[in-house]
Amino acid sequence: MPRTKRWIWATLLLCISLSVRLAFLDSPNELILDEVHWGKFVTAYTHTGSNLFDVHPPHGKLLVAALLKITGYNGEQSFERIGTPLTHVSALTIRILPALAGSLVPLVLFLISLHFGISLETAFLFSLCSALDNALVLQSRVMGLYPMLLLALVSSLYFSLKIQETEGAKKILFLSACGIACGFAVGFQFMGITAPAVFFFVLIVYWSKTATPLKEFLFQAATVSLTALAVYLVGWWIHFWLLPNPGFGDAFYRNSGNFWTDLFELHRHMFRYSASLTTSHPDASLAWSWLFMTKPIFYWHAPGRSLYFLGNPAVWWGVTFLFVWNVGKECFKKNGFEPDLSKIALFAVMLSYVPLAVMSRVLFLYHFLTPLTYAQLFVGATADAYTKKNFFWMVALILIGFLYLSPVTYGFSMPHWYWDYLPWKLAH
Repeated sequence: MPRTKRWIWATLLLCISLSVRLAFLDSPNELILDEVHWGKFVTAYTHTGSNLFDVHPPHGKLLVAALLKITGYNGEQSFERIGTPLTHVSALTIRILPALAGSLVPLVLFLISLHFGISLETAFLFSLCSALDNALVLQSRVMGLYPMLLLALVSSLYFSLKIQETEGAKKILFLSACGIACGFAVGFQFMGITAPAVFFFVLIVYWSKTATPLKEFLFQAATVSLTALAVYLVGWWIHFWLLPNPGFGDAFYRNSGNFWTDLFELHRHMFRYSASLTTSHPDASLAWSWLFMTKPIFYWHAPGRSLYFLGNPAVWWGVTFLFVWNVGKECFKKNGFEPDLSKIALFAVMLSYVPLAVMSRVLFLYHFLTPLTYAQLFVGATADAYTKKNFFWMVALILIGFLYLSPVTYGFSMPHWYWDYLPWKLAH
């Protein structure tokens, strides 16, 4: 396909994705859900140095803290509760990194689809699902980890594919980039282990089909693994270095001055505490129910305005229906095991969903974002003929679904009839 036409579509997709995430980014000028939690960390990293504890690794919070330090944050902002006015830090500053990361996710999905020869229309359509998914848009407009996690996951997959078609310096570059993406993915959240797992799946599949020498296989595996490990460990070293003072984290572990001892001890407590999170929550939901969005997550409220985590119905329901429909029909219809996108994406969907489905800890609707993102790649790979015939009305459905829920994505003030006709009972 002509490169000019391909980049016109890519530019259009990126403009759409950026527009819906950056518009009104400073509204509300108050703390939203996870910003209460993350704010305490960025203040500790940049000013107080108080020892803190979290069930997730520190890399995402460190990136936001670095930006706030560069932009002159004075450490005086209160992060006590949802709705606290942002008087000592800019809302744009604390939200811009997740917004930019979330904006790039659809573009990377588009490039992955094109890598496997999927048509421009289909690649654009299922990347648009990510660009105009209300759930991901809202999550990208809040200081939090998911947009950065998703960008690391899909970027590592893209780099994994580019490794297999390049040589020399370019191959080294993509190996390093893949390792960095994998390291950050795990550093954002432990479920980011999906990134290196998918890399090894891709590596093994291509190795078995192209008769790659064992020496080359081991070189690729070692380069990505060691780079990822270095990124992961450096993040933890910075975390310990910035938090030398007493804090509430002392109840779980205390910085003892020995990096390896602290690292292993802290991880032990993180896994134990995560496994103990079984207490029910009003917004919690079981993995099998995520598709139906029965438990929207409350993010913020003001008179006549609310923010709730709800997915674009056309995206969540449409992608899931096509995914289930095509799994049995398409994925194993060929003889052998070709390294095509459908099998890679299906592996990633299963790896990111099944562990959550069998967990006993409390889960929330936003945990569906990772398997849904991979499902969009799978559907794009298996529904090409169908989507080319129905491109325009499918785009229209995605747009209508986005506009339908945009008031709870952006916190617009709406008349009572809007709230009354929503199928969910939301505070307003």
